[in-house]
Amino acid sequence: ETLLDAVKHVVDSIKSLLQKTMDLKLEEKAMEELNKGNTSPRDENNSKELEDESASSSSSDNSEKDQKRARNRFRSIKELISTETTYFTELKTFTVLFLDPLLKKDKMRLQLFKEHPVLDQFFTSLSSCVELTKKILGKLKDRALAWDEQTPENQQNIGDIFQEVAPLLRSYRGYINIYDIVSALIEELRANKKVPEYVEFDKHIKEFEKSAKNGQSLNFYLIMPIQRLPRYEMILQSIQKLTSKSHPDFHSLTDATRKIKTVNDAINEFKRQEDNMRKLRKIDQSIVIEHEKLNEVPGGSIVNTKRIYIREGVMYDTTQKKKREFYYFMFSDILIRTKPVLKGNAGVPTYTYLETILLNKVTLKDEDPDKDILNVRFYLLERIGGSAIGGKAGTNIKRTEGAGPKSQVKSSTFECLSENEKKSWMNDLQSSIYAMRFIETIKDEDIREALATCKVVEYALIGFDMKQTFAALLGHHVDLEMNLLALDHVLHFCDYINKEMEESADILK
Repeated sequence: ETLLDAVKHVVDSIKSLLQKTMDLKLEEKAMEELNKGNTSPRDENNSKELEDESASSSSSDNSEKDQKRARNRFRSIKELISTETTYFTELKTFTVLFLDPLLKKDKMRLQLFKEHPVLDQFFTSLSSCVELTKKILGKLKDRALAWDEQTPENQQNIGDIFQEVAPLLRSYRGYINIYDIVSALIEELRANKKVPEYVEFDKHIKEFEKSAKNGQSLNFYLIMPIQRLPRYEMILQSIQKLTSKSHPDFHSLTDATRKIKTVNDAINEFKRQEDNMRKLRKIDQSIVIEHEKLNEVPGGSIVNTKRIYIREGVMYDTTQKKKREFYYFMFSDILIRTKPVLKGNAGVPTYTYLETILLNKVTLKDEDPDKDILNVRFYLLERIGGSAIGGKAGTNIKRTEGAGPKSQVKSSTFECLSENEKKSWMNDLQSSIYAMRFIETIKDEDIREALATCKVVEYALIGFDMKQTFAALLGHHVDLEMNLLALDHVLHFCDYINKEMEESADILK
């Protein structure tokens, strides 16, 4: 109800704002007409003289501002070239002092790359970054080396260089995507004192860090390419803001900045998806599911390109007299209940699968404060048909009052370790429940696909945030602008909320 009132308030505010704008324009027009009728020739002459003086003063002020802006623009371009030079120098230092000597140590290198191919992939990707940086720096120096503050501003053009190289920056994707994996792997290898090749690898790193400038760590050099792409975007934005719209470089800079932002966003999204898939695979491998229960998990596997990992943790079931501990894995569409059984190889936990709860089928209910002094308990309620289902952990079946003869409610009880943890779980569950139900109501397949595969499920529908939802969808590769901005889509959203409130009220009754 609060949300619906808010939507109506927004609509009313827009109407009010439009009306005020129209009223102001009418008042301005009336004042202009009145001033025209009351102005004498002498007043007009005096007014003209004042306007001329004001224009002269304004012109002088504008000239000083333009000169200051031009100086700042020149300095920003020089800063870009300076930082690019430093970046390239540091990468070359890493290549000469660390990577080249590593590649010459055949026995160690072959052992490392054979057992861990991701290292070979990582260092190959880094070499590609070095070559691309060399190309960018060469183009910048060829263009701007002879510039000084006396160089006419309209000759200081660099936008076309970044228009050309922006698509090539996608080559960073391979490096960025596996950076976290390689960083963790290097630490693991260095800690292993049993394998001679790993001990030699650790020694090689220590020797490099001693010889590096200011004793910088290995990670200082490895993280540089991760930081560089966002800085390209930031520096170009700064230069573009200091460039007047009449400058020949303005449109090139604007386009280059947009292209680099697109590359950054695409790389970040790709990395997020890859990280998510790795997490899903890791969880899938850690849960033991009996063959006959595989069909309980939508798709027959936890690994699914449309599924997003949200969180995991311990919660307790208090449905029965005895308080029982379970371990839950929450995803964008399902909640899986498991039981930790043993520690596998290398201390990796293993879990026994118990049950899958479909989030688009349940309603979240808080416990009555009078019955829960610690405020740590909540329920998930699911309306089901047929006879009562017994034997599943943490479930309780009750007849729904006023519903059909076969309609019942399955209640799952959850108790958390603290009040804050309960609120956190409930917020995440409610967001995904709303998101999945909303997705199901949409008839447009393109929008359904976009919602199911982008980050909106995890973040944007928190509290029915329409603005964030639309922003996330508009950023998707499918062109949905007309669908999303249409008024009927907003009205559909409101209809969905009405339906959700009616159903929730009925089920909670």
